[in-house]
Amino acid sequence: MKKKLTTGFWEFIAGIILRNRIVISVGIVLLTIFLAMQWKNVGMTYNEANLLPKNHKANKDYTQFLNTFGEEGNLIVIGVKDNKFFTPKAYKAWNELMTNLKSHKEVELVVSLNDLKKLQKNDTLERFELVPLIDQKKNLRPCIFS
Repeated sequence: MKKKLTTGFWEFIAGIILRNRIVISVGIVLLTIFLAMQWKNVGMTYNEANLLPKNHKANKDYTQFLNTFGEEGNLIVIGVKDNKFFTPKAYKAWNELMTNLKSHKEVELVVSLNDLKKLQKNDTLERFELVPLIDQKKNLRPCIFS
């Protein structure tokens, strides 16, 4: 009894571990097997925590955006739903906005209406060519099937 009282804390712990090493080893193996079987249930999510209630206006707007445009990822989509979009004044303002966005070093890629091309058959050269979707010389309306 006197020997047990004179040993230090770590010697006491080491003694318990060494006396029960088989039980502890079997326990570690069983725990490892159990956790390995749970691996199929592990999942990663990259969504931010939603701190606003579901009926908050910002949450409703965000849900409507996702329903309209899909998941956002690392992408920013600017959409316009306006019948007067292809008027010269509005279209010029849109092009200025896109040019301004392209000028920022943080922006990697901007795809706007001016960047879109359509595949057109060239009968004289017997090949296909990429031509602008919107011919700014003729009009501002996109001519997809011309």
